[in-house]
Amino acid sequence: MRSLRIDPGLDRKMARAADLEHVTVSEFVRRAVRERAEKVLQPRPSAAEELRDFIGAFRGDGSGYSENTGAGFTEIVVEKHTRRR
Repeated sequence: MRSLRIDPGLDRKMARAADLEHVTVSEFVRRAVRERAEKVLQPRPSAAEELRDFIGAFRGDGSGYSENTGAGFTEIVVEKHTRRR
């Protein structure tokens, strides 16, 4: 069991919202916490999955500037994604 402090303004909003949904304040809070926890804890897609529509979709202009950029880009994305966790 947990207890928490809620400021009076938020308490009034919560009570009104619970009334509109025809549930108790406790049930309203349980649902809100459950939804938020599920959202935060859901598995995140890998960087490659997030960018799969873009990887390999562009061609260089033949100037040589874009040689091996795929590997370099992948390293940067993996490094940044790894640091976030």
